[in-house]
Amino acid sequence: MNDKYRHAMIRRRCILPLTVVIAGLVGSSAQSPLPPKPAIDVASQEAAVIESMATKIAFENDGNFTREQNSRIRVQTDAGVKAWGMLSFPFQAATQTVDIDYVRVHKADGSTIVTPPDNIQDLDSEITRSAPFYSDLREKHVAVKGLGKGDILEYEAHWHTTKPLIPGQFWFEYNFHHEGVVLNERVEIRVPETRAVKVKGPQPTQTVTTESGSHIYAWTYSKLQSTKEPEDDQKRQIETALGRLPAPDVQISSFQSWEDVGRWYWSLQKDRVEPTAAIRAKAAELTKGMTDDATKLRALYSFVSTQYRYIGIAFGIGRYQPHAAEDVLTNNYGDCKDKHTLLASLLQATGITLYPALISSSQRLDPEIPTPSQFDHVIGYLPPGKDKDAIWLDTTMEVAPFGLIVARLRDKQALVMSAENSVKFVTTPADPPPPNTETFKIDGKLGEDGTLEAKIAATMQGDSEVVLRTVFRQVPQPQWKDLVQQISYGLGFAGTVSDVNASIPEATGNPFHFSYSYNRKDYPSWKSDRQFTVPGLPFAMPPVRDDALYPVWLGSPMEFVSDSKVEVPGGYKPQTPSNVDLKYDFAEYHASYTQEHGALVSKRRLLIKLREIPIAKFDDYRNFI
Repeated sequence: MNDKYRHAMIRRRCILPLTVVIAGLVGSSAQSPLPPKPAIDVASQEAAVIESMATKIAFENDGNFTREQNSRIRVQTDAGVKAWGMLSFPFQAATQTVDIDYVRVHKADGSTIVTPPDNIQDLDSEITRSAPFYSDLREKHVAVKGLGKGDILEYEAHWHTTKPLIPGQFWFEYNFHHEGVVLNERVEIRVPETRAVKVKGPQPTQTVTTESGSHIYAWTYSKLQSTKEPEDDQKRQIETALGRLPAPDVQISSFQSWEDVGRWYWSLQKDRVEPTAAIRAKAAELTKGMTDDATKLRALYSFVSTQYRYIGIAFGIGRYQPHAAEDVLTNNYGDCKDKHTLLASLLQATGITLYPALISSSQRLDPEIPTPSQFDHVIGYLPPGKDKDAIWLDTTMEVAPFGLIVARLRDKQALVMSAENSVKFVTTPADPPPPNTETFKIDGKLGEDGTLEAKIAATMQGDSEVVLRTVFRQVPQPQWKDLVQQISYGLGFAGTVSDVNASIPEATGNPFHFSYSYNRKDYPSWKSDRQFTVPGLPFAMPPVRDDALYPVWLGSPMEFVSDSKVEVPGGYKPQTPSNVDLKYDFAEYHASYTQEHGALVSKRRLLIKLREIPIAKFDDYRNFI
């Protein structure tokens, strides 16, 4: 859920108020002599080198701010020209303006080409074009005039707020540019001297000064080589997959506690959740004849989840306040906070209270800096009661089973608000409530000519079920045969499919099931040596790299079951392979083979028991694979 504006070196998280999250650069707009070429030998093959980059942002007590951005880039290759030839400056139209002071190119012969104002376009952002009801994010695009290899690009812009996003509050976060070569990068944040703030950044380069009634916090950064250590890539891949990227390099917030953050969001949504007459009527209609809360809860969850289209706008883009539940009911679509609000309102109309929970799908929570920017998603929380566990509900996946939240939201802290003055962190479950299982069955007959005719059936529950439901829902039913053909190919079955049947994607009360008839001519490798491959579900686990320095992530526990029965042609008798039984603390694999009335019957089972393979178990894991 993160976007990166590379061309303007602007990095933002989708969860942030765009008024304050754009990493900017500061400097003088006056024409100045080019500084001497750095004495260090930067990588000549770099597409571009950031020679200087700075951000200066000044906050006021009421939440307003100004920001200056200045950058100087040495473009060295055609790839660098492509990357920097179009600059993009996002701004939030309802609360701020942006002025581009200059964009200019210094040539090797000493001449300067200035990009004229006519090259600046004010456009809706991609997010706003897809969902104008949810975001007023706009972008100023600048086509850089005359940029070529060996040139120096300079540009400067100023942002000004017209009104604070949250009156009396402000926050900001910044990430230094850890990729490529950076000679000098600086961020400077000015806040009123009398204002208490939470601040965090790299201590070795941090300075704090006081000037004209303001505290000024500043940090510097440089990176003189573009090389990355292999372990950095490994770690980043793991963190990204798990939604546990580290917190930003620099953070500042005027919120003094997480209770303050929770009270703020509670105030935004509490009136929007109140059931109206239309909401009460709809809730009564959907729960008619139901006598227990558990049945009502599932019915209303299914209604909001499957019948209301999710607008994929992360929490905080453009607007924090959800629309009123009745408006969402009428619109038939909503973002995460809207869909939660509708579900909570319908449940409240039936006497069930569902609490909002703020959570991040992309990064680890930093408990030291209370700020809305650490969240990009809203889900629902039903606390545990007598004889029942806590329930987490996320309607944005549309076809997820009741109580399942995606892996990137699991085993994470969520800020739950049960009242204005009742705010606390609750950790989400580490595993899905329906256990992850995949079963695959094939019943076939092999002809003398090497043709395999079979019936294949597959049933999925848990994470893989959500994926399949989503795919089947997106493809019109008349095209399901083509879809299953591609799935069959993906499973390693090269033959053709027919007679496709599948569960209704929206019927999430039972595991997802699909089946089909299968025909494969010249089944390997019968015609050549009267042998054949035992068909079944392909099992795979992540390999261990020789240079691996971090545990291998496997995910939530999972059970795979693959059964097959293949009848061989008359006159032949199958020879059964040896059985296999492997059992470790992290996983098990069992395979048995028997013959029944001229058919080879195989039963294979893979059970993944741990979420990750610790380094100490790597040798065992390699042997297991």
